[in-house]
Amino acid sequence: MWLDTDIRRQPRLSNARRLRATVAVLAAENLLAIHTIITRLPFPSNLGAAAEALGGRPVHVNIVLGLVAVGELVVDLDRPLDDDTVLMRGRNAK
Repeated sequence: MWLDTDIRRQPRLSNARRLRATVAVLAAENLLAIHTIITRLPFPSNLGAAAEALGGRPVHVNIVLGLVAVGELVVDLDRPLDDDTVLMRGRNAK
């Protein structure tokens, strides 16, 4: 849990804003296929590899970040988000 002053530090603030926006790309009808692909990744993995496994388009990066936003994947929010961002399974992983 972060205090208000903690979240306002960069890159946390920009990462949190980006993650919040990505939840909108998660659609119930796509989640089963997304989970199937993501669970086949070796962990730890990275954002670029996960997006590539889904198809490699920019929307796939947002899908992976949406999974981070809902707790299915975890990243270090103290580092800028890019293709090399390390992904781990989250608490809410199925």
